[in-house]
Amino acid sequence: MIKWRTPSYDGDRRVAVSGHIDVGAVFPPLGLEHKWRWRLWVNGKVCATTGQEPTELAAKIALDRAWASFLMLASLTEAA
Repeated sequence: MIKWRTPSYDGDRRVAVSGHIDVGAVFPPLGLEHKWRWRLWVNGKVCATTGQEPTELAAKIALDRAWASFLMLASLTEAA
């Protein structure tokens, strides 16, 4: 299961951690945009898996689903 590192300040990215490894992040909206962007770095691809959602919670859920999909495709499970 992904755990979320506490951001350093209000506009800081929310870093997703699995074990001791940073696996992705959710980024708050910038300027006039209203979408939260997310990026999964560990995904078995050359390019990061990315997306955007209207809220922080939706972005975190999308990143969590992308992580779960990667684990399933790699035949991996998370340790308790």
